[in-house]
Amino acid sequence: MRILTDANQPTKMKITSSFFKLLSVTLLWLLFASFIENSADNTILPSEPQTLEFNVDGLYFAEFYDYIFRGHFEEITMEREDMEFLLIFGQYLRAYGGRCAAYLPSDKVEIMDQVCATEEVTRDGFGTEISRVCVRYEWVGSGLYARPDLYKAKMEVEDIQRSDGLRTTMQMILDPNAMGNSVDMIHKTKGLQNDMVQLFRLNPCDSPGLRRFEENLKRFALN
Repeated sequence: MRILTDANQPTKMKITSSFFKLLSVTLLWLLFASFIENSADNTILPSEPQTLEFNVDGLYFAEFYDYIFRGHFEEITMEREDMEFLLIFGQYLRAYGGRCAAYLPSDKVEIMDQVCATEEVTRDGFGTEISRVCVRYEWVGSGLYARPDLYKAKMEVEDIQRSDGLRTTMQMILDPNAMGNSVDMIHKTKGLQNDMVQLFRLNPCDSPGLRRFEENLKRFALN
């Protein structure tokens, strides 16, 4: 019996083997590429940090600033109509306008000052001045600017306080501790002035924490 062999058989086997190896490598590469693509699509990008930083260490009104920043309005003892709050709000706007002017929006508005335009002077029979009372006021620009929404909120609070001025005046007159309260207000005013210097050293003008503080300050004013 004769056994016929194909002289090209080894070559065909080599080609077939090489083909399957190439096919296997190609399939593995496609699977790997698909895995990489899917992994990239499903990658969880880092989200914006949930914890914002707002440093008020050592400030006179640190507790108030912190409550405003965190939105814990229920912990704040003062009311928006209080002179103390209006003083803080107004001084903050002026401090930001002076130290962070480059970060104000293009639609910034000028902070206005109310100044006496006409005075009424009373003199005695000898011509000596015994009293001087302002009878007409006018608004003039301060040269400082603020965010329009914050300034509007501050002016709304100022209007509320102005309309309630008589009640506030009577409370001050009838308060037996009026003198002590006046001295306390002087200390608070000095403390606030120092706060407005330190606050922007502790927190950059464009920091997210400072922005959150501003938004909540507005919310408290309009609450």
